Amino acid sequence: MLQIDDPKPLYGATARLFLRRLRPADLVAYCRCYQCAETMDYIGRPLSVAAASASFAEAVKRQDEPWAGPGARLRIAISSNEHTELEGLLAVDGCSSPYTAEVGVLLQHSLRGHGMAHEALGALIQRLEQMGVLRTQLRADPRNEAMLRLASRLDFTAQRRESVDTATVIYRRHGDLVQHNQSGGRHLP
Repeated sequence: MLQIDDPKPLYGATARLFLRRLRPADLVAYCRCYQCAETMDYIGRPLSVAAASASFAEAVKRQDEPWAGPGARLRIAISSNEHTELEGLLAVDGCSSPYTAEVGVLLQHSLRGHGMAHEALGALIQRLEQMGVLRTQLRADPRNEAMLRLASRLDFTAQRRESVDTATVIYRRHGDLVQHNQSGGRHLP
């Protein structure tokens, strides 16, 4: 089972963004993300102030714990630079399969459509692979066309559909371990 004792390598700059630890000043923006119906579209119901605040407190607490296996959770702030307000979040959750992480991205509704999700999630996946994660999975509501396009651009391939009413699970595997089928498509061994 992969364990990440120090998440610092997951933080840092991309071309336009900064991926960083959550800090107390992020509470208002974090709650705003989780309370906005448009931002939560295809994710779930918007949270109450109390529920969003509790979620934030848990996320801040967990960023100082080692990340390993099922139940492990890490939330990473996305901002325009190191000093600006939180504009979105990356999620990294542990899975029961060894060397596997589930990732996700949540951006303020007004910031969608500018490539921020692609840039942030792409950087996170690259950093996870450098730390030993071999398989990355992402859940997407099949009605969320933007997320399905993003998943495709990041080389995720649909592996299974949980049910008609729930999310599609999409996997991505580290490039050296992806097998190619005869039609030129990629699949997991």
